[in-house]
Amino acid sequence: MTPPRSTRTSRVVAFTALGVVAVAVIAAMVVATVQFVEWRQALTRYESAALAQDEAVVGFMQAVGEIDAAREELLDIDSLVHSILELEDDLVPREATAALSSLRDNTTVILAPLVTLGSPEVTERPAEPTTLDVEALDRIANRIAYESKRIDGATANRIRSAESVRGFVAEAGTALRDLVAGIVTRGHEFVTERQDASEKSLLAFQSALDTLAETNAGELLEALDVVFDAAGQVAHSSNAVRLSDPNSVVVVVNKRRPLQPQSYAPELVRVNVPYVSTPLLRQEAAGPLVEMFAAFHAETGEQLRLQNSYRSYATQTNTYNYHVSTKGQAQADRGSARPGHSEHQTGLALDVDPVGGGCSIQQCFGDMVHGKWLEANAWRFGWIIRYPNGYEHITGYDWEPWHLRYVGVDVSTAMHSRGIATLEEYFGLDPAPTY
Repeated sequence: MTPPRSTRTSRVVAFTALGVVAVAVIAAMVVATVQFVEWRQALTRYESAALAQDEAVVGFMQAVGEIDAAREELLDIDSLVHSILELEDDLVPREATAALSSLRDNTTVILAPLVTLGSPEVTERPAEPTTLDVEALDRIANRIAYESKRIDGATANRIRSAESVRGFVAEAGTALRDLVAGIVTRGHEFVTERQDASEKSLLAFQSALDTLAETNAGELLEALDVVFDAAGQVAHSSNAVRLSDPNSVVVVVNKRRPLQPQSYAPELVRVNVPYVSTPLLRQEAAGPLVEMFAAFHAETGEQLRLQNSYRSYATQTNTYNYHVSTKGQAQADRGSARPGHSEHQTGLALDVDPVGGGCSIQQCFGDMVHGKWLEANAWRFGWIIRYPNGYEHITGYDWEPWHLRYVGVDVSTAMHSRGIATLEEYFGLDPAPTY
């Protein structure tokens, strides 16, 4: 039986309403799904931004650590350089300290920007991001991303500053190594100049130099103190000598080692011996010369006289120019010293000849009893034949058996006992055949 029309209509209405509801529910579900997807995407963007910020902060803190370490290195170097610049010692090369001084002037310029490098703000993130809507999450994510870029920029600035500081520190390190190398070089020259210092003091000084050459920056000042103390022990050793000091009786003057200063003028005394030109010598050499002349006369019955002794720089200039004008420079250089290079200027050298003449300032003097006696006995009185026969390649001068040099009895005796003919060989110096 067919239901009434009204019933059928009611059913249609009910089904239609149900369909509308279903569509609405489905639509709502679709909207909710879309919103959820959008929220998840926003949450992902937020989390990515948050992670990027975390990484940026870590990078920033690492950069802060690097720049703090670099700043400490710079301050340590600056303090070290300041201390070194206050050192006053002949072993410290002036050119090396000049380089360090220039570097230290730039330290303030390097440090100044480091003080202004503040820390960037870090955007706080909500404790419960799931309670926020999409727009809120995106706003926070964008703000975090912006701050991350700012942190990255600050990090890059610090890294560049740290690199700049480390470059400066490396430059200072090079300057310090140059300083050490210069001190070691001068130290070796110092050892050469003072070979007659006590063996103990020389060994201690050499050991200090070796240690200094291997010392790192942190221990440099202590190592320098040891070197300077050891140098002082050498300088004050009872047997210490200075081969470059014109006041030393063993000063070595040759074509490679001029007097310092070249205008040097010693204190002189007049010597009571037979002479041709005014007999002027340093006090240390005067007495031994009188004794040697007296011994020669007592042992041979002959007499010596002093032909030439002290010559000033001006007198040596005239003497050398005369030889050049009469012989030419090449020949003059074989028998006459250039101004500032003459042993006569030290007041420790002289020329002798026989009383009565004969072979005066000539090589035949070496074949006379006078020359032979001096060659065999001068050392007993602290004198040596300064330009011996056969050593022109070392001394730079032809054989001059008449030219004597006072070096003191200790050195002359040591040279005689060891069979050493020249000061260059005795002190381990390079030959000086030419200027």
